[in-house]
Amino acid sequence: MESNRPAINDWVNTGVNGAAFGEVLYRLSTFVTDNTARGSYRLWTEIAGGFINPVRFFTRLVTGETSLVFENPSWRKPEMLNISLNSGTRILFKEDANNDPESKELQGIFELIINYGNPYEFKYPATFSHFYYNIALASSYPSLTSMNIIGALFAFELSDNEDTKQCIETTLNYNYINNPQFLYGGASVTENLNSYFRINGDDAFRTKLGIKLIPMGGTPNDYFYDSINGRAYDFGQGLGWLGSLSYYDGDWEIFNVIMKWTSSGLKASRHTPGTSFSRAR
Repeated sequence: MESNRPAINDWVNTGVNGAAFGEVLYRLSTFVTDNTARGSYRLWTEIAGGFINPVRFFTRLVTGETSLVFENPSWRKPEMLNISLNSGTRILFKEDANNDPESKELQGIFELIINYGNPYEFKYPATFSHFYYNIALASSYPSLTSMNIIGALFAFELSDNEDTKQCIETTLNYNYINNPQFLYGGASVTENLNSYFRINGDDAFRTKLGIKLIPMGGTPNDYFYDSINGRAYDFGQGLGWLGSLSYYDGDWEIFNVIMKWTSSGLKASRHTPGTSFSRAR
C-alpha cells in the first residue's frame, strides 16, 4: 500500500524485527488464553489474549477457535515467567553544560521487563522457548527511551552437571535505545556462550559472552545528509559483542553487569556506540 518500492532495509527490518515481536506477542497471548475454559472465564482469557495480540485474536475469531474447547499447546506455560515493573529517575546532562544546574534534566523512568522461560535449562524444544523483553518510558522527551528483545533460536549443549552448565546459543535480537545523547536501533543475530556456575546451595554465577552479526543497524550521523531521500542517519551492516555477569540466589537476581559494543555503518563512515549498566537488588 506504499507508493515507493521497498528498500533492502525495509525487507530486513520488517521481516527480522517483525518475527521477533511476533513470537513474543504470540507466546504471551497464548499463555493468558485457556482453550479448555468455558463461560465468562473463557471470555476474559480471550479478551486478555486479544489485548496482547490483536492479530491472533482476529485469526481465532475467523477460524472459530475463540468458542471451541480443545487442548492447550504443551508449551503454553513456560518453566519460568518473571514479570517486573520498575520505576525510578535519571538525570540527563546536556552537552557543553559547564556545570550549569539548569542544563540538567530530571526524568522519571518506568520499565516493564519480561523473562519468559529458563535460559539456563539448555534444552530448547522450539524457537523463542525463552526470551527477554523490556520497554522503558520516560516522563518527557524522548518518551520511548528503550525497547529490547532477545529470543532463543536454538542451542548446542556443551556440559550439563550439578555445578556447571554451558551451551552455545543463537539468539534473534532487536535493540532500540533513545535518549537526547544517544540513539541506536537495529536487528541482530547473536552467537552466545552461556555459562552457569553453582557456588553453594542455590547461589550461582551466570555469564554470557556473545558476538553480534547486524544485518541492519542505524544511528544519527552529524556529517552526512542524503539530499534525495532526506536521510541524516547512518544505516548499514555491522558487528558487535556483549558480555554479562550475574549473581543469583536461587531464581532471584542479586546483581547484574552488562556491557555492549556495536560497530556499524556505511563504507564512508563508522560508528561504534556502546552501552553498559549494572543492577542490584
